[in-house]
Order: sequence, then structure tokens, then C-alpha cells
Amino acid sequence: MTRVLVLMPVLGAAAIVAALTSAARADGDVAPDAGAGGAAVAGDAAAAAEDWTAALVARTDDIAKEVAGLRGLKVKQSIKRDVMSVAALRERLVTALDEDTAPERRAAEQLTLKRWGLVAPGVDIQQVLLDVLTEQIAGFYDPKTETLYIPQRDGADSAGDAGWADALMAHEIVHALQDQHFDLERYADVPENEGDAQLARQAVVEGDGMVSMIELMLARQGLSAPWGMPDAVAMLTKSMEGGGGGDDQLSKAPLVVRELLMFPYARGLQFIAALRARGAWTKVDQVFAQPPESTEQILHPELYLAHEHPQQITVGDLPSLAGWVAVDDNVLGEAGWSVLLRQHGVDVTRALDAAAGWGGDRVALYLDGDQTPTTATPRAAVAVALTSWDAEIDAMEFEEAAVQAVEHLAPGVVVEDGKHRTVWLGLDARVSIVERDGARVVVVIGAPPTARDTITAEVAATWKVTAGKAPKSLGKSKGKGKGKAKGKAR
Repeated sequence: MTRVLVLMPVLGAAAIVAALTSAARADGDVAPDAGAGGAAVAGDAAAAAEDWTAALVARTDDIAKEVAGLRGLKVKQSIKRDVMSVAALRERLVTALDEDTAPERRAAEQLTLKRWGLVAPGVDIQQVLLDVLTEQIAGFYDPKTETLYIPQRDGADSAGDAGWADALMAHEIVHALQDQHFDLERYADVPENEGDAQLARQAVVEGDGMVSMIELMLARQGLSAPWGMPDAVAMLTKSMEGGGGGDDQLSKAPLVVRELLMFPYARGLQFIAALRARGAWTKVDQVFAQPPESTEQILHPELYLAHEHPQQITVGDLPSLAGWVAVDDNVLGEAGWSVLLRQHGVDVTRALDAAAGWGGDRVALYLDGDQTPTTATPRAAVAVALTSWDAEIDAMEFEEAAVQAVEHLAPGVVVEDGKHRTVWLGLDARVSIVERDGARVVVVIGAPPTARDTITAEVAATWKVTAGKAPKSLGKSKGKGKGKAKGKAR
């Protein structure tokens, strides 16, 4: 069973609070110091932080009652809560990563990221994630222990704005309510090689938390939510986007970490906001029974509502790589391909356009039979991807962007430059290929030269592509609640 930690990043919460407070002040709805708890004076910072955190945790039941009324999910049982030191937080994250994925699997996933040039060869992606999450987590709910945790940080990092604190607590309380009603561990139980579907479900969970948090803050100011106003929603999501270059760990992380870590919050917000613009919270509840199947459906809610299912692709034998072993396969999805294109020099607008129209994909990583993911270098591996697109025009647009990206990822001499096929011969004598056939595009990185004339045809012949179909409904979950909440809210 996948270990799930549903988190609230510091930058995400702070950015949303700042955006909402700024907008409200501009309209004259909030006084400049409204909701401010005030920063602690330097000499008493640590004590203030401890008092602040303790006071926040003590108010859990009061905030939960308010959130439950707004979200329409009753508190079935009192929410357990605790304060955790930063050191204990990091230890918990290490445990979660170990329980979530076996070491060999993690090594294969990291090698895949490096072979596609999404992470530099010398970077330990697990350490990057630990550093980012340790710094960024403002609070988290653990469905395994059914407990909400607030990290105890030093000084002004914790002791700050009361509005920010309530927003943080409201977000995590939503996760506790989701768990009581829908069972988050069950909801997150997706095969480990379906990364795009995993990310889509995370976007539902976190988007629900973000939208609920925002609605609570606005309701306290007597304001209605702007979900029917696309520009307002875009402003909120843009406030969460970081462009890198800062001193914090998230800004210094690789693009793929920054983008995919924030995707569930920013794009999940947009997705849930689109549903809220169309109806009551019950429409959101339905998504926990019929989850989105791809990041494409998150990015384009109308496709989720239209039940446009992604094509399913399974890996087949490649005779030109006889003796090689597929050590990893997964789905990048629309979100993943847009990040990969951007990583390799395609500008943001063109990358987003080129990844739109995605219909399905599968990426696989191969190693010579004598090598393992823990010992192999990225250049020793062969990466192969089959992508399928909604229409041939979409495939053509992706092909052009992919050619630009591969020129950056695997530079070499162009030895073929046909109408639908480009082949590079690298300095290491490996070949890389981008080839389109109708609405499908094959991308190969670092194959042996002997595979040059056959590998793309083998992918087309042996990798199975099946039409998307509606997945089995999760049905109505009983959640984890034990009935009515005990006692009165404090």
C-alpha cells in the first residue's frame, strides 16, 4: 500500500494568503493589520513560536467545525493532532519514502529522470526532495496514523500571521475530513508505473484543500469565491508559481521537482475551482468516486467532465535490444512532457501547446543485462517513449518540439533528416531518434547504432496501444470515520 502524506507547502499557503489579503485590502474590505498576530520580538522568538504552534493545535476542533460546515463533510470523529520537531519531520519523510518505494525501484526512477536530462547526473533526487519538503512543509496529515501534524519551527518562521495559520490548519483539516469520508490511502492506491494518474489524484486531494482554504478565508471577510472568474483563478495559481533562482530549497531544486511538486496545489486548485463554478461541493465529492485518469484531465477539466479517457500503452519486446532489460516504465502525461520540453530549451508557451492534445504515452528505460539501476550511469541506459496524440496535427506539433528538445538532450551529428524522422549520432556512437507515424511519435535516446534502422518499427509493432475506457468506479467509500464526533468542539 502506498504511504500517503498530504502536505501544505509554506510558499503555497503564504502566497495564497498574501494574494487574497492584498486583493481584499485593495477593495477596502480588510484593514492593513487584519488577522495579523504580529512577529515575535527577537529575544522571545523561540518561545513565541512554541506558544503560537501550541495555540494553533489547540484550536483544531474549532477550525474543524468551521471547515466542516463550509465543505459539507461532517467531522465523524475528533481529529488527532500533534506537534513535531523539524528533525522528527525529516525522519518521518525518510520513512515514508522507504515505505512508498523499494530502493531498487527508486534507483530506476532516478536513472530514468537522469537519462531524460531532467536531473543532473550527480544529483541525489531523494536528498533534494527531503531538503525541499523539510523546508517547505507547513503542516501535513498522515492517513496511516490519522493524525494532523504541525512542525515546530524556530522563531518568526512559525510565529507569524494568524490568517496564514488558520489557512494552514484549514487545509490540513480538509485532508482529515477527506480521509474520514473517502479513505485517502484507498484513493491513492494506483500502480507505481502509472505516475501520471498518481499525480492527477494528488491534484484532486490538494486542490480540494486549497479551494476549501480559500473559500473559508473569503467567507470570513464576507466575500464570495471567484470560481466563475478565470482571471481571478489565474491570479491565485500564478501567485504559487516559483521561477527558481531564490535562496530557498524549492527554488534551487531542478525544474521537474519544482513543477511536479507544486502541480497538485496550483493545477489542482484550478481543477476543483472549475468544478465549484459548475455546482455544489457534492460535485467535488463525486471525483473521489470517479478519479481523474491523467494530468490532461486536471489541466482541462472539460475533458474529465466529457469522460475523455487516455489511451493505454504497454511495453513490448524490442529485438534490437536483445540482452537488454526494461528496468523502469511509466507515464509522463501532458504535465510531464511539458516539463521535459521546457527543460531542454523549448519556451514555456510552445512546450505547453506541444504537450496539449496528448492522448497517452509510455516511457521505458533499458539496461544491458549485466547492469543494474544502482550501478549504471545515465548514458549507459537507453530511453524509449511511445506517445499517442488526439490528432495528427497534435503529433506534428509535438514532433517539432521534441526534435528541438533532443538536439539539446543528446547533441550529435544529424545523420537523417527526413520528413517524419530525425536521427542523431552522438559522440558516444549512440543514436537518438524522433519519428512520427500519423498521430504517434516515438522518441529514442542513446540506442546502440545497430538498433538505428529497426527500433522505432519494433516499438510500433510490439508496444500495445488500446483505446481508453472508463475505469472501475471506486464507489462510495465508507471512509475511516467511526460515526459522530465525540464531545463538543473546543
